[in-house]
Amino acid sequence: MGIERVFKSTHPEVIAVVEEWKQAAYAFRKNLSRWLDQHNAEPVWFKANGTRPARMVGLTPIGEAEPPLGWRENKNGYWVPDKRRIPGKEAQKQMDSTTCISQLKILSPFIPVQAMAPGHWYAAGVNEIDGVVYITHTNAFTFEGNEYFEPIKLSEYYAAIEVDEAK
Repeated sequence: MGIERVFKSTHPEVIAVVEEWKQAAYAFRKNLSRWLDQHNAEPVWFKANGTRPARMVGLTPIGEAEPPLGWRENKNGYWVPDKRRIPGKEAQKQMDSTTCISQLKILSPFIPVQAMAPGHWYAAGVNEIDGVVYITHTNAFTFEGNEYFEPIKLSEYYAAIEVDEAK
């Protein structure tokens, strides 16, 4: 199922929230990269859906290695914090700090409550192009009366993407 609806916003509050999220996401990626290099591992993710952010649930070692202090290998073959020990509790805290909040979650104050019903945002996307925030969705609902977002034609959205990619 492809995109059916696109909504756009140039509202200063929406733009400010998305810019704040982008800075937080950059810091998140930088810290995560440093942390993974330290452990010589790749992350194992629990996928995001809607407003629930992706979160790391373990590590997969790069090459042959033993789990670092505070970690153990689970039945799935990846490393998880060994929460029975103090170093494992600290490892869990570090791993929990790798969660990056979903763009949809930060935009929730600007989105109609009925659109945030369970299952509605599973196939939604957020894209920021040249100071305009776009929300794409596979369901054909409306944002009638929403002061932050307005519906646009798919062709307008794809034209904005083409202009951005041509830069």
